[in-house]
This record gives sequence, structure tokens and C-alpha cells, in this order.
Amino acid sequence: MRISAKEGFSEIFVIPFVIPTFRKKTMKTEGKLIDEQKQKKKKMKSRKKTVRKGILSRKEKEELVKRLYEQGYTYRDIAKELRISVRDISRILRSEERKDEIDEIKERLNKLEEEVKGIGERVEGLFDVIDRCFDVIDRLDERLDNASSMVRHALGNAKIKIRCPHCH
Repeated sequence: MRISAKEGFSEIFVIPFVIPTFRKKTMKTEGKLIDEQKQKKKKMKSRKKTVRKGILSRKEKEELVKRLYEQGYTYRDIAKELRISVRDISRILRSEERKDEIDEIKERLNKLEEEVKGIGERVEGLFDVIDRCFDVIDRLDERLDNASSMVRHALGNAKIKIRCPHCH
């Protein structure tokens, strides 16, 4: 039905309207896409078997993050799987590195403590040696005093001084 513009109406045309459908992938790539999706679903199912139903505790999530990271998953994959932020993942992995560093520091500290104990035992041994040396010196000093008094007594009132060559 057409009405002319002379009569004061605009022309009305009936146009059949068809909604176009656009396909992103061709049939060949669509098959590959389906295969990739199936593989991803299999991976997700195998990972989901490790995750029990419900909410994981913090320790369980940390262990799972470490396990997945060791298996080669990226931070993003782990974040999607466990529904935690990438920042939390990096914090968990850094804390694991810190634990390793702490363990290494504890080992070093234990070794140092053992070495200090060994040095302390050697020092105690040296103190024993020094005490014995002082005992020997005291005995020698007594013997020198005895010898000098005997010489003085034998010589009488003569003025003779006996000196140790090492002391004076």
C-alpha cells in the first residue's frame, strides 16, 4: 500500500527484516575450538576432584596454590580456579620462599651455636692450662724464695741480691 506525498503522508514501504547471524569461527576452527573446550573441561574436572565441595580452609588453599604453581599453572589460572586474587597467590608463594629462608637461617644459627660451644670448650681448656702455668710459677717463686733465704743464711750479713733474669 502506497500513499503519495501529495496527499500529505509519507510513503510507507514494507521491508522484510532478517536478523543476520555472524559466526566467529569457520567449521574447521569450530571443531578445534570444541576440542579445546573439552580438554579444558577435563582439566577443570581433574582439578575439581582435588577440591572438596564447600569452602577450603586457608591452609588447604595455600597448599593447593603451591601444588598448582609447581605443576606449571600461571597465577591467573590459579586465581580463576580457586577464586582468589593474584596478589594473594604471590603472597602465599613469597611466604613459602620466606619459610625456606628462615629454615636456612635456622640451620646457619645451629651451626654457629655448635662452633661457639666448641670455641668455649677450647677457651675453658686454655684457662686450665693458664691456671696450671700460674701454679708452676707460684711453686717456682716459692723455691726461689727458699733458695735465696738459704743463700742469705749461709753467707750471713753479706749483701747479695738474687734476681730472676726473666723478671728484672
